[in-house]
Amino acid sequence: MEDVEVVEGNRPFVASSMESDVLSEVIHRDRQARIREQLEHIPELHRQMIESFYLEEKSYDQIALECDISLKTVESRLYRARQWLRTHWKEEDWR
Repeated sequence: MEDVEVVEGNRPFVASSMESDVLSEVIHRDRQARIREQLEHIPELHRQMIESFYLEEKSYDQIALECDISLKTVESRLYRARQWLRTHWKEEDWR
């Protein structure tokens, strides 16, 4: 099994590949939970698009079908949601 150096905070440590995979999954889930918490404070339409695309990993086509809207509408709503996030969130709010 291969060893991997993982940096968490300011302290690097060496973990096996399996431990690294588990750690990566834990970090990913933690980040998603923090993002979901932050998403509670944005407008509903933006939240729906961000959750569907980024957190649920749905395609534009899937979102369009589920929301009964056109593909172009999905694209423009995601664009506006990203713009809203850039304007209202600081990077440290979601890291």
